[in-house]
Amino acid sequence: MPKGVYVRTIETRKRMSEAKKRNPTRYWKGKHLSEKVKIKMSEAHKGQIVWNKGLTRETDERVDEYARMQEGKNNSMYGKKLPIETRRKLSEANKGDKAYNWKGGVTPENERIRKSIEYRLWREAVFARDNWTCQNCGAKCGNGKRVYLEAHHIKPFAEYPELRLAIDNGITLCVKCHNLTKKIYKYIEEVVL
Repeated sequence: MPKGVYVRTIETRKRMSEAKKRNPTRYWKGKHLSEKVKIKMSEAHKGQIVWNKGLTRETDERVDEYARMQEGKNNSMYGKKLPIETRRKLSEANKGDKAYNWKGGVTPENERIRKSIEYRLWREAVFARDNWTCQNCGAKCGNGKRVYLEAHHIKPFAEYPELRLAIDNGITLCVKCHNLTKKIYKYIEEVVL
């Protein structure tokens, strides 16, 4: 209860005091416990295993680090991809009104296409064809270097719906080079308009 908003009467204070005296374990936080209460609590906790008893801080940190490293690895499918046919079947089984969060088809067509399995397969095919290398600057993952690649449509996605999933219409670019192409398109639009 915020201070100054509600002033407790003397009668209320007395009732609260009596309640604390009747059940001190309920109000022990920040207060000293009587010996009787301490013994009761000790008896209640006997036989319970304390998992980290005797661990040093260094050991505790190593256990935490190992747990972070193992995150996800307990799953038998960790690092494995399902076959394409299985992925398509799972996709079809959860599409449209069969999905748990279906709201009557309000997702825009653009978003629906970009989240489809066919689009993901198109991206993978473009990356594989270009050997997972940026076709503009030649950047590639490896030797401690991490490069995020994006599949770029040569002919725009919005203007050529028939070429959206054509592998010939895709090219692999790193994020930097892909952003440069976006700036070039903006500049061309400004000059033309």
